[in-house]
Amino acid sequence: MRIAVTVGLNLEPRSGPRTEMTDESEQLAASGRGPRLGRILIMDDDRMVRETMHRQLAICGYEVAAAVHGEDAVSAYRQARDAGRPFDAVILDLMVDAGWGGEQTLAELRELDPGVKALVCSGSLEGPRAHYEKKGFCGILGKPYSLADLRGQVEAMLLSQESV
Repeated sequence: MRIAVTVGLNLEPRSGPRTEMTDESEQLAASGRGPRLGRILIMDDDRMVRETMHRQLAICGYEVAAAVHGEDAVSAYRQARDAGRPFDAVILDLMVDAGWGGEQTLAELRELDPGVKALVCSGSLEGPRAHYEKKGFCGILGKPYSLADLRGQVEAMLLSQESV
């Protein structure tokens, strides 16, 4: 016996605001599971990772902005600060193909804001956690990660009293 299945996948980009609240995100935000509603800047050169993380954070109730590489992330951070709407935290990809990676981006962000809170995110994290803490990161997020991992790391970072 053979069964044939056809699956359709719409890959067209969505228009409109990228931080819109879905029914699921509204339910999560209303459930009081953590300090939602912070502003998070993510930087990753992989479009799929960037868009997935953006959606995941939005589901959790965060306002999210995204950058492809470090130079754009620093510019977005500066513009948000100057507009009186600073980011509460950043999530930085450790290595990008073109432009600044996570370590250089964090060093530049520290020049703007010595108290910036940052997670490093990468599929190739090497060395102990202390290595990244010495570089100024508040935590690490290895790829692949689950929504629970992402939410837990972001909440821990936002609830910490100081940056590293």
